[in-house]
Amino acid sequence: EEDATTAAQGYPTEYLGIRFTRTSQGLALDQQYAIEKLVTKMTRYVGEQAMKKGKPTPLPPGIELSRPNQDNDGNNRFPEYKSVVAIILYISRCTRPDLAYSAAVLSRALDRPTERHWNCVKHVARYLSRTKEYKLYYRRARSARPDVTMQLSSCTLPIEAYADSSLANGDRRRSIGGHVLMIGGNLVAWTSKQQPFPACSSAEA
Repeated sequence: EEDATTAAQGYPTEYLGIRFTRTSQGLALDQQYAIEKLVTKMTRYVGEQAMKKGKPTPLPPGIELSRPNQDNDGNNRFPEYKSVVAIILYISRCTRPDLAYSAAVLSRALDRPTERHWNCVKHVARYLSRTKEYKLYYRRARSARPDVTMQLSSCTLPIEAYADSSLANGDRRRSIGGHVLMIGGNLVAWTSKQQPFPACSSAEA
């Protein structure tokens, strides 16, 4: 058997649709290419002028999307819903924590989307059109030099975790919880998820 050989090719610039940009301050991640493809796909449903105007928030303020009716035939009415939400979910998981709640809410209606759900998907697309250049930044620790790879064993990085939840959302009265995890001041994990059971108090939620 021949031995496998490897060669240094430098720092990666793109992986699975995620673009890496190195700066003097650290590393920036974005998915602008994927977002532009999504925006182009949704322009035929939204309209070019409306897409250019964009939206300032991921979802309309104060909106609550209820559970779709069992008899709803949304897959035939909105055949693109499932594939578009899958893209939004992937983007939110990789580089856009600001989409975590929107992606979680919209993914609950993959089998039976309503017209309100589809309108919210168009709203998210317009928001992404406006914020496609947003990046997720990872800054160097203060003790690290640009030419040296810092070893975690030789330094101390603070770990911070934050969590919060709402109380009794929607017609099923299930709270929505979320958390973020930061290491060295950099965001490394985040989630937004509906709890499996109704909560009777804010402490329980």
